[in-house]
Amino acid sequence: MPEYTLEEVQPRIATIVDAKGPDFIYQKRSTSGGPALGCFYAHEGKPDCIVGHLLVELGVPVEVLDPTSGKSVNDLASLRVSEIEYQLKRLYNITFTWDAMSFLDDLQYRQDMGQPWGEAYRLAAASRF
Repeated sequence: MPEYTLEEVQPRIATIVDAKGPDFIYQKRSTSGGPALGCFYAHEGKPDCIVGHLLVELGVPVEVLDPTSGKSVNDLASLRVSEIEYQLKRLYNITFTWDAMSFLDDLQYRQDMGQPWGEAYRLAAASRF
C-alpha cells in the first residue's frame, strides 16, 4: 500500500498549481441549483478542487468524488482529506504520512477560504517547517 510522503505530494501539487495558474481561485459549487456554498473534489465529471486533482492523479475514480455523478460516495465528496483517510485507505489503498496529510488539510482550508492556489500552496508549504 503506498503511503505518500510530503516530499512526494508537494511536487505533484506544485504541478497542479502550475497547470491552473498560481492566480486561480477555486469557486464554490452548488449541486442543487441553489447558492454555491460547497467545495467538492470533483464536479461535472472533472477534478475540481486542488486536492481533488491530486486524488484523481493517485487513482481515485473521479465519479466517486463528484456529487453530480450519481455514483459518488457521500463521505468522499466534500470532507477534508484527513476526514476521508479511512475510506481512501480501505477503498483505494492510499495513505499519507502525517506531514503530507497536514499539508493537504492546510492547503485545502486555504483554497476553501478563497486564497489563490499559488498563495495557498506557498503558505501551506511554508507552515510545514
